[in-house]
Amino acid sequence: MPRLEINLDRLLDLAPKGVQRDSSFMALGLKAASDETLSSVALGGMMSWRFMPDPLSPEQAAEVRKHFRKWVIGNALGERDTRANI
Repeated sequence: MPRLEINLDRLLDLAPKGVQRDSSFMALGLKAASDETLSSVALGGMMSWRFMPDPLSPEQAAEVRKHFRKWVIGNALGERDTRANI
């Protein structure tokens, strides 16, 4: 019969790292979402697809920042929820 082993010490060691990662990524994302100098969301480099005008109008840039902020917060909370339910 297969046997399942759970290493609680390892799980407890990973938990703080996950919280640090979530917090760090949320801080970076929220800082980016607050950057009112944002005028382009072009991927650049090897990814030259354009899905939005470049540069963005001030109204479009504000809308992108607003939705990005929500996305960042939602994903960070989702990560924490997933980690808490492991």
